[in-house]
Amino acid sequence: MTTDPSAQPLHPSDQLPFPLIRVNPDWRYTEINQAAAGLMGAPADAFLGRSLWDIYPAYEGRYRPLYEQAYREQRPVSFEMYYEPASYWAVAYLWPSPHDVTVLFHPINPEKQHADDLQFLLDTSRALSGCANVTDVKTVTVSRLQALPFVNAGAVLLDRGGRLELDQTFGYAQDVQAHWFHRAAHPLDVLGPLLDRREAAFCTCDELRTLQPDAVFNPGTHLIGLLPLTVQGRVLGGLSVSLQHSASRDSTRLTLLESVAALTAQALAHAQEHDELLEYRCRATTVFNSLSEGIVLLDRDGAFHPLNPAAEDMIGHIQDPRGGWIVQRNGRSMPETDWPLIRSLQHGERVTDHVMGVIDAQGATRWLSVNASPLYRTAELHPSAAVASFVDVTRQTQYEDELK
Repeated sequence: MTTDPSAQPLHPSDQLPFPLIRVNPDWRYTEINQAAAGLMGAPADAFLGRSLWDIYPAYEGRYRPLYEQAYREQRPVSFEMYYEPASYWAVAYLWPSPHDVTVLFHPINPEKQHADDLQFLLDTSRALSGCANVTDVKTVTVSRLQALPFVNAGAVLLDRGGRLELDQTFGYAQDVQAHWFHRAAHPLDVLGPLLDRREAAFCTCDELRTLQPDAVFNPGTHLIGLLPLTVQGRVLGGLSVSLQHSASRDSTRLTLLESVAALTAQALAHAQEHDELLEYRCRATTVFNSLSEGIVLLDRDGAFHPLNPAAEDMIGHIQDPRGGWIVQRNGRSMPETDWPLIRSLQHGERVTDHVMGVIDAQGATRWLSVNASPLYRTAELHPSAAVASFVDVTRQTQYEDELK
């Protein structure tokens, strides 16, 4: 029976699933197991006898004091470390002896990735919470997607009457944008209907080529995805992303993107409500300002607030209505309890076509026909304010007086 001379029994440390090294007091490698050699990217013989700090000078300032402490004090030391060439996070456990220091590296990439993901989502949430409108939400979302190293390109698409339209993008070449987002045949025709299922959809470039043989693809793109932006079952739009090949095999990366989409959807819903409210207020202000009728608000503290130019023109000169500025048809001062706004505020009455006189700055009386209504806050039994509209009926009143 012939024995293969290349077959050597495994060293005990090679049977460990974790990287292990030994260095002597001069910090030269004396042992490197197979897991450590694999992490270092070369056979152990390439490193044995060489100084740890000559091979990794960038790490000397940070980690050498800890190695020296372990050897000097002859007690175990552990610390968290990052090996950049392999994107490898680990806890390094140092066990010293008078002759060497044994180091075992316990990988913690999943824990670190989870912590980093939580921090990323927290930062994203904070950034989105500061958005005042839809434009800000789109800008922040794109910037956060750009911060993810595994995302090659991305776009925010919003629902425009039942069709997704491109609103903001990064990383896509112009020809890709033109093909994907402005022509009839693009991946959204394939992925878009999946939004109705309220779930993220991902497919490879090969799958897209099967569905769209003439499709244009961004170089380096290996996975295309569309993540729905939904709030309470309502689809607001979607995030289109192209990912590096490695991300297609990592469910945690896809979960992170789904979380970003959820945060964006919430911020987008609030921003849309805010934008709609601003638009409504602008329209209401335009309508109020165009009215010939004056609109005035009386708050619970008894303060009058003219709400449009017509009201300013009619009663804007009145600093304190209690100063005898408001009169009855007989010319006498009108008791405060008879004012239409006071009746609405104090008693919840709706007052219509109530004629009263307002003495202007020149001492002339201007007759107004007033309609007043109480205003209630949600779940309140008593009015929180009252609003009134009034028109100038001075000519009509004077004419009626002349006929008497």
